[in-house]
Amino acid sequence: METVDPNLFLSILQRHRNGGLLVDSSAAFSELIQGVRLTGKPGSLTLKLTLQPAAKGQGLVILKDDIGDKIPKVEAEQSVWFATEDGRLQKDDPRQQRLGLTVHSSTPTSVTLTTTTPNAAAS
Repeated sequence: METVDPNLFLSILQRHRNGGLLVDSSAAFSELIQGVRLTGKPGSLTLKLTLQPAAKGQGLVILKDDIGDKIPKVEAEQSVWFATEDGRLQKDDPRQQRLGLTVHSSTPTSVTLTTTTPNAAAS
């Protein structure tokens, strides 16, 4: 069995696209980590390398890469609306009667509390 250089694969990844593959892979991996952390759901990152012979030139090959990811996404917040007969959306149920309530200022007013002791009230 032939001895294989254990650094061969890493060396090719470092030099492919002048290091662009590792930069892109690192960015995708960082996004994957953030997505998994935020959602608590699993995700994956796939690196596909395709090697094909060049059209001309004996011994020449072309190396292509494809970085695929399945990053879990945080679901966007939803809201509930009522659809009206005239094709609009509104927050209030159009079938319910309005109560005619008004909102008053919630600014607190000053309150003075006085206390009396039972002995002082008896004298």
